Amino acid sequence: MTERLKNVLLSMNFKNRYDTLFEKHSHRNLFKKADPKEVQEIIEKLGYECVYHKTDKFFKIDDVQPNLSLNLSADIGIVEFILDTTVDGEGDGGPFDYMCTFVSDDENLKAPRFASYEELEEILVEGFGIYEDIKKGLLASQA
Repeated sequence: MTERLKNVLLSMNFKNRYDTLFEKHSHRNLFKKADPKEVQEIIEKLGYECVYHKTDKFFKIDDVQPNLSLNLSADIGIVEFILDTTVDGEGDGGPFDYMCTFVSDDENLKAPRFASYEELEEILVEGFGIYEDIKKGLLASQA
């Protein structure tokens, strides 16, 4: 992880925010099979454009900034946010739970879980908020 991304994550309290999201949505009652069309409708309702990649079962979201986008997997009741970016010419980012290991010693982080589309929407609202703060921090650090 680049120092610039690490500094952005530290300044926005990334690990604690992601921990809180997981704790709030850490139950074992998982949604069996999310319909990609339903998930796409929720994403678009929240103001994001997305493309579903059927073979890999993920959404590419907010692919509007050069070298900065968010990938999302929400197939079997587990939501995985994956930052896809290039910082200072170097590929960077990764799954949010993995990124936490670069700003904390805690290595047992997991992805939030959902049991309904309503809960998925709650998770996406919070996760997109975290993503927007990462995006703002990275763009501001380039100036």
